[in-house]
This record gives sequence, C-alpha cells and structure tokens, in this order.
Amino acid sequence: MLYGLCESIARLAVSLKKGPFREPVYLVGGVAANAAIRRALTEAVSLRNGKETIITVPHNFLHVQALGTALLARVGGKPLRVMLGRGRPQRIL
Repeated sequence: MLYGLCESIARLAVSLKKGPFREPVYLVGGVAANAAIRRALTEAVSLRNGKETIITVPHNFLHVQALGTALLARVGGKPLRVMLGRGRPQRIL
C-alpha cells in the first residue's frame, strides 16, 4: 500500500515535465534517501522515456539544492536573502 503512494508521487512528479527526460537524471533532497521513491521514480521516468533510465542519487544529495541555489544567486549578481528561523532576513551571499 505504501509503495502505491510512492508510485502516485512519482507519476505526479513525471507529469510536471513534458516530453522525455534527458540523462543524466538526478534525485536530490531528503526524499532521495527513500529507496521506494527512487524505485518508483526510476520506473516512471523509464516508462516516459521508453527505455531504462537510471536515476542517480549523488553522495551529497542533502546539500545539492543549497549549493545550486548559492551558485544561481551568485551568478545573478544580487545578494540572496533568506529567512533564518523567525528572525529577520539575513544576507548570506
């Protein structure tokens, strides 16, 4: 029953993109630690692509999003402000 929920989430995620997925496909963030989600997403993406597609989970999957956000903010040239807890926005870049 729980795997059915994982399949539903994977189908929803795949439906957000039109056309096939270009490889390599990476799964990052906390959900990447869930083996059932990885399996369901691999199946859904493979079905969309019409061939087996490997979903790669990098060893630093928990931090990749933060690194990407920092790079995007740095490239944009504007300082990034984030809310830390309940305090005031802090300049981090």
